[in-house]
Amino acid sequence: MNKLNKSLKNKGISMKRRGKRPNPLNLTLKNQYKINNLSYETFKKNLKYMQITQINKLYNKIKEENIDFEFDCKILKQEHGRKMIKITSINKKPLSKNLFFYQSTGKSRNNKIKDIWFPCDEVCLSPISKRITKAENRYLYNNRNNLTSQIKKETPSYNPANNEPYLSKYGRFINKENTIISKMLYNGFKCKSK
Repeated sequence: MNKLNKSLKNKGISMKRRGKRPNPLNLTLKNQYKINNLSYETFKKNLKYMQITQINKLYNKIKEENIDFEFDCKILKQEHGRKMIKITSINKKPLSKNLFFYQSTGKSRNNKIKDIWFPCDEVCLSPISKRITKAENRYLYNNRNNLTSQIKKETPSYNPANNEPYLSKYGRFINKENTIISKMLYNGFKCKSK
């Protein structure tokens, strides 16, 4: 044993402790993993159980922004007691894929969201189950990787186009365009008849 080790041992300090110290990089990665787990559960909860307070904040923010936005829509046949529409164009541009909305009855997940308009998936009514396919379902039920990859994108510098997903901000509306459409429909915007 050399003099330094003897001196440290006499003071109650062992050189062996150095080997047991965790690597700071490992601590960072471990904490990052925990943050991602919490984010995944938070995202999932916000998508599934979006509250009216969150919806009102989004609607108010859009009102403050005073966005120049218009869309055309057609009224569809009601399904399961829900009004349904198809968006045909946004800002006078035809859509490349289907965009449907349904009006919530407030019975499925939260009775305080009655009459709020939410987007459907690309096909609003499942041909198999005959149930409404809510837009958030592709993140909640189909594949955990869909939600996980979206969470990874949504860093503080994330700046998507208005029609791209931004789940941490827009929740069940998925993106800004859908939120604007929902607000306009909720405030009484009228679509063309069938």
